[in-house]
Amino acid sequence: MGFLGILEDTKLPHVPGTVILNEKSAHSEELTAGLRHATGKHSHIVLAPQPSEDPNDPLNWSFGKKFAIILIIAFGACLYASTFGPLLNAGAVVIAIQFGVSITDITVIGGYNLLIVGASGPVVCACARKYGKRPVFFFSAFLGLIGTIVGATASGYKTLLAARIIQGLSTSAYESLSITVIGDLMYVHERGIYMAFMQSILGGVSNASSIIT
Repeated sequence: MGFLGILEDTKLPHVPGTVILNEKSAHSEELTAGLRHATGKHSHIVLAPQPSEDPNDPLNWSFGKKFAIILIIAFGACLYASTFGPLLNAGAVVIAIQFGVSITDITVIGGYNLLIVGASGPVVCACARKYGKRPVFFFSAFLGLIGTIVGATASGYKTLLAARIIQGLSTSAYESLSITVIGDLMYVHERGIYMAFMQSILGGVSNASSIIT
């Protein structure tokens, strides 16, 4: 039965990109016979989203490859998303004395860092949709490296400010895209533990970095 002019598909047994929300229908062998199911103890679960037949589909990759990718992204999130923001907090007084500026000025460079992270977020997401997440992650990591080198060699306040701005450009991808990578690699029933792990990285490491420094 159509709704608001949307007609039922009479050609395919299951419309790609959709899931069965009715629990009774979801367990009906007649309706789910043509759908792919999980394996092992989860064999009763209809996979959502449904994978394609393409071996290059991330959903069809081996568990080892998926897990390795998540670990790499998590490591990047530790370096770029969780560490850059609060990195200078513990040494604000020392840095202010070294550069001969007030603590307020040192705090401001952290504000500029976060401003750039927020402003570049929509651009990063748009580029990830158009060009893919891999080049965006790579370019962000490259900017993080450049920003760190500039910051390490900074001999003045303005150079340190420039370094923090460059680092802000590298943070946004790992803050906004890390979670979406899990959605690309994992089925709905598998995502919970990986989502929790990535959120712990983004939230926990950012608090721990100030303590460590």
